[in-house]
Amino acid sequence: MQRLKNHWLFLLACLIVSPHSIAALNIIFVNPGFADSSAEINTTGNFWFKVSKIMRNAADDLDINLHIKYANRNHISMKELISQAIKDKPTI
Repeated sequence: MQRLKNHWLFLLACLIVSPHSIAALNIIFVNPGFADSSAEINTTGNFWFKVSKIMRNAADDLDINLHIKYANRNHISMKELISQAIKDKPTI
């Protein structure tokens, strides 16, 4: 009987501390590619576009707040976006 009581207490604790009761995780991803997959804009291929799409799907499934910043294959812009992301300090 004591084991059954312990199992019910464990189940109750799991329900109370469920992923839905925990604050969502915030993530900023600086993507070196483009936000658009069209061939006119994205002449280097759509690898990074696909990475963002997969990350967005995973974030939706895991209840993560994902913010994607695109550098558009510009290394100077990418450095600025990374600096800004560090300053923004997404909260956990």
